[in-house]
Amino acid sequence: MDQSTLQTAARTALQAAPSQDFDLDYTDGSVVPNTKRAAAAFVSPNTTASFRLTDSASTLQTELVAIQQALRDCESSHKHILIHTDSLGAIQALNKTPAKDNIHLITSILAIFNISGDKAEEICT
Repeated sequence: MDQSTLQTAARTALQAAPSQDFDLDYTDGSVVPNTKRAAAAFVSPNTTASFRLTDSASTLQTELVAIQQALRDCESSHKHILIHTDSLGAIQALNKTPAKDNIHLITSILAIFNISGDKAEEICT
């Protein structure tokens, strides 16, 4: 899915979703198999951002970076954060303690959760 299609789909979903006290963010990461090019992106009500990662990044790393950047974008918000991701692997990695792989990314994401206090209530599968 190209960035324009992702943005359109995410904005349509954001407009349709109830958003009283929530910042709804959509995240995605991917690696192009034949070139190994990697990128991560997120779409929130106020921000759309994409990040080019090193060619050695794994699909899990791209998904984690997308979540990390979405959380960083929402840190100053006074709303709850609801992140939509299609990465079961990222959710499982964030729930697994202690982390054995991608330790820096996972601890960075969990630190943002801890700083955010009650805004980041749980990581669900």
